[in-house]
Amino acid sequence: MSSTTTTTLRNVIEQYREIKEFGELLPNLFSNDNNNKNNIISIPELCFVVVGDQSAGKTSLAENFVGHRFLPRGKGMKTRKPLIINLVNKNEEEGDVNGTFLAKFTHKSDTDFNKWNTIRDEIQVSTEQSTKHGSEISDTPIELTITSSDMPNLRFIDLPGLVSLSVGNQSKDLPNKINTLVKQYIQQKECIILVVVSVDADLATSRAINFASTVDPNRERTLLAVTKLTTCNDINDLRGKLVNSKNVLHFKLGIIGIDNGAEKTSIEEARSSESLFLQRNDIENHGINKLIHTMSQLLADNLKRYIPCIRKEVDDLFSKNSEMLTAYGLPTDGKWEENNEFQKVEQFYELFSVFKSSCVRELSSLITTTGVAVTDKKFSIKLLTTAKERNEQIKQLLTNKTYVQNVVFEGEKIIREFLYKEMKHIKPQIEKHIQKQKLLISETMKELVSDNFGYLPKLYTLIETIIISSLNKQAESAIHHINEDMMISISLLNISINNECNLNSCNFIQEMLDTILTELLNYIHKKLPNVEYYFLVTYYNNDVLNNIIMTEIQRSNSTSILDLLEKSKDTQKEIEKLKTIWKILHTFLEKITKLEYTLCDPPLEINIVY
Repeated sequence: MSSTTTTTLRNVIEQYREIKEFGELLPNLFSNDNNNKNNIISIPELCFVVVGDQSAGKTSLAENFVGHRFLPRGKGMKTRKPLIINLVNKNEEEGDVNGTFLAKFTHKSDTDFNKWNTIRDEIQVSTEQSTKHGSEISDTPIELTITSSDMPNLRFIDLPGLVSLSVGNQSKDLPNKINTLVKQYIQQKECIILVVVSVDADLATSRAINFASTVDPNRERTLLAVTKLTTCNDINDLRGKLVNSKNVLHFKLGIIGIDNGAEKTSIEEARSSESLFLQRNDIENHGINKLIHTMSQLLADNLKRYIPCIRKEVDDLFSKNSEMLTAYGLPTDGKWEENNEFQKVEQFYELFSVFKSSCVRELSSLITTTGVAVTDKKFSIKLLTTAKERNEQIKQLLTNKTYVQNVVFEGEKIIREFLYKEMKHIKPQIEKHIQKQKLLISETMKELVSDNFGYLPKLYTLIETIIISSLNKQAESAIHHINEDMMISISLLNISINNECNLNSCNFIQEMLDTILTELLNYIHKKLPNVEYYFLVTYYNNDVLNNIIMTEIQRSNSTSILDLLEKSKDTQKEIEKLKTIWKILHTFLEKITKLEYTLCDPPLEINIVY
């Protein structure tokens, strides 16, 4: 493998690992957020997940990747929790001495490990601490990163081997627990499944292959590794198993045969024995080097495929976070300087001045576009009765015996009764119209208050309460005023009856009634816009903004403007959290951008000489 390509692939794996670590910081920041799921970036597990039966040789394969025997050994099941291994190549040109290595566990990030037996012991201790007397499994992973010039660039997860039965003091449901754990990893569509089977296994009935097929039925992201090649006596049978036939079991990523060597042999001896076996039997494109090369290339291709998806999620969350910072009146460039007291007071008067100008502008717009200050063509008073209905009712009343004694008096009484019935019907219509205009102004004012003071909770709450309360009072005043005016106008209407007219017919009474109703409707339609304008709009342009709010602020318990400009404790915590998230996401974007460049330039072409 060329030095440039090795460095590039190593950088890709290192950078991706850093990105994943950053992604794991976010859930803690959003732990108390009800919309937690919307704020977490999904960082896929872009790696190989090793799946196989308990005796298929998974442990030996993992050691072969590393180049050393370093995993716990012994009878029974030793891999009892996920083991995530990051292998990072560091060549001699970068200051590494051939044969030396540095290992770190994520759960002991402050400790360096440089001896294989101490790594084995740490894995053993960590496993024992999280499992029950050595008989159960744990879903808490161990993550190990090994850096050395002898390492390939790989990232893989070794899982407990699949079993069909529990033995000894193991729980009866252990096979199901293992299946659940393995499936949890391999069902992630972003990962690549490395199925490990022994050469003596029947591929058609292999438990590991069939289990992987439950999540990848077409075997499009499954690579098959056939182990223990040197133990096979039937070479023709071996060749048949290594043929990736589309007619039988086809694995899109391929089938590669390897030999890990006996448990007590060194990795060097195992690789030498494997190489001689392959040469002697003229088997090409197989062996551990071929497997490592293939996995490295597949891992790089997988990263290229999914990094744009991660980028989009980060971009979206960064944009959302920036919008929230803006809503609190903070810049989105990371420059957050605290204001002194004088600046805060100055800031308040500046904010209030902008707020008043916005109110005048928006309310003026409402006057000209919604009919608050001019007659609303869509609004018209509807009478309770029609002319025909009034005519019939008047005739009926005149023929009633109670009206015989004084027809003149009864005629006037009829007119007044009709008027008061109609007024009772008109009043709710006027009230509804004024309330409608009040709601329109209220929503506009709420938006203005939120836009100008939303990031100052105390001031925002106080101003909104003052404005809405006073607006409600003004609407009640407007309704009362126009109702009073209607009553006065009716009392002043000259209801005179011409004694020379025929009082027994309803024509005269109806004519007088229709004239009065017409004048009343004209008065209302003319008066209503002026009342609304005065009580709802003019009031807010002059009195509330210049007097009421400032007066109420002075009367409030927290009389200090500085007090009102202080953010609440909860809000301050939220802002600090947003700042932290902004910094993380900003670094996140930088790292992803760097990784994108690494993936694209130069292109990854891995060439290994076997």
